Amino acid sequence: TTPKNDQGQDMNQAGIAELGREIISRVVSNAQACKGAGMLPGYLRDMIKEVKNPEIPWQSVVERFITENSRNDYSWEEPDEEYLQRGLFMPSLSSKILGEIILAGDASGSIPNELFQQFTSEGQEMLDRLKPEILRMIWFSNYVETDHEYRVGDIVDPGRRSSGGTAFQPIFDHIQEKGYQPACVVIMTDMKSSDTPRDPGYPVLWVSYGWQEAPFGELVKIRR
Repeated sequence: TTPKNDQGQDMNQAGIAELGREIISRVVSNAQACKGAGMLPGYLRDMIKEVKNPEIPWQSVVERFITENSRNDYSWEEPDEEYLQRGLFMPSLSSKILGEIILAGDASGSIPNELFQQFTSEGQEMLDRLKPEILRMIWFSNYVETDHEYRVGDIVDPGRRSSGGTAFQPIFDHIQEKGYQPACVVIMTDMKSSDTPRDPGYPVLWVSYGWQEAPFGELVKIRR
């Protein structure tokens, strides 16, 4: 049964997600109060830890990020339900075609071979599964080493390992110099960078093998 809002109408996906976050917040808050009073059993502590830090496959986070940021066509024939409930008639994103996606893979010497191969595999998966208009695969260390454009049906070439370090700003400088207009950029790295990059102004997702936090954008960490 679909949850209802205060007006007795079926909630949309955004409303359901917000309700879920509110319920989780209350459960965690009450559990922490019990923990402080010494009344929380061990098995419940483990359950709360799992609720606060759910294990979500990082590939699912990447796919969600790309699809949310890459739709490029608004439709007035299918109004946005969230705005419609507020009495506003606004268009929804209806395009099934994803714009240009840039996937930047860390080829520096600190990346384990297994993870390096996984970066290449994920590029092919993105191309085959999401079918973007363009997938641009950039391999980098402390500079941009290779830059290849792929379209649906192409085979993504494996990158070449580098013995150098890591720097992020050259990626964004390269994108600007080439005049690319990505819908979003996904950077797969261990976050061991020698520089602090500037926010380029478009959506960026960091898929990190390391412990450091991202300088901007969204971050998902690959569990070791």
